[in-house]
Amino acid sequence: MRYFFCCYLLFSVFICRAQQIQSFSLKSLPIQYRAQGFYIKDVVDYRKDVSKIAYSSGPGGTQTPLYNLQPDAARCIGNYIKNNLTQNASSVAVTLHIQRLEAILTKNGSAWEIKIYTVFGFYFEEKMLTEISVEGGSQASNDPASYIEQFIRETIADDLESFGKFWAQNKGKVATSQTVKVNVTAGQKPIQQGQILYRRGLNLKVSDFLGAPEPNESLAATTFSGIGFNYTTAISNGQIVVNVFVTPYFDKSMSWFKKDGHVADVLAHEQLHFDIRVIGACNLIKAIKSGTFSSSGYQKQLEELRKEFSEKAEQRENEYDVETNHGLIADKQAQWSKQVKMELLAATCF
Repeated sequence: MRYFFCCYLLFSVFICRAQQIQSFSLKSLPIQYRAQGFYIKDVVDYRKDVSKIAYSSGPGGTQTPLYNLQPDAARCIGNYIKNNLTQNASSVAVTLHIQRLEAILTKNGSAWEIKIYTVFGFYFEEKMLTEISVEGGSQASNDPASYIEQFIRETIADDLESFGKFWAQNKGKVATSQTVKVNVTAGQKPIQQGQILYRRGLNLKVSDFLGAPEPNESLAATTFSGIGFNYTTAISNGQIVVNVFVTPYFDKSMSWFKKDGHVADVLAHEQLHFDIRVIGACNLIKAIKSGTFSSSGYQKQLEELRKEFSEKAEQRENEYDVETNHGLIADKQAQWSKQVKMELLAATCF
């Protein structure tokens, strides 16, 4: 008998609690505002508790769930917007995030005191564009659901219009395009002090080599050159614009030259090292100009290109030294000199 009694109590509590929550939909009434330049692609509910939108507040902070949207808040609001807002699906897709949707009801005699809080966020992909918070309240002598329904519906319409004004002023500042416009030019100034930039027809001088060789160094000279690479970004008309600067340089402090014997031949050999690096920079510029870059991966794409062409230039310099034995094999040095000069003449980046 005791076992049966306990089960009866549990069953009664379950039925009573289930009867307390009522679901309703938003009335299908046209939204007067017309979306311009965007459309609501989806509605996502980011609240921790999506089982209710309204509850009664009792003694000691107890909460009794009363209402929810049918079939749930995200689909109810999404369907309402889809069916009642004039929008163009070919414009920028925006997701509406339900951050807060909460109605707190307190019984005051025969009337209900109602406080409602909404926070709707507007997102492009994973980026929050803006967030709109609204707070309202009223009294209801009868069923408060009608007031809650009207408040939510009118708040959605007002927030869409507010977002439309925000979007009209800020859409050009948000990167909505999936592609990136990349401009690339040869750098016109050294990235660091002590660097010499390449200038067509301007060759290296012995006085440009300011470094000191290691003790017992067998080589006559060493050229330290590289490809400087930096860029700036901006957003124009919804597209990321990247301005890349590729700067081949000769480092004076890291390069050294023994000033004894065969100066002209050694200097010519070292000049070709710098020229090979310049050709590598031109090839990098050409690759960037012909490339296609995405808004989600352009940084990685640019870095991979920089690394690839820097390594290719270094590898070619190593091959040059091996084939010419650092300039000591005259006929090989002449062949390399002829080939590199032809490539420099054909290059249009400098």
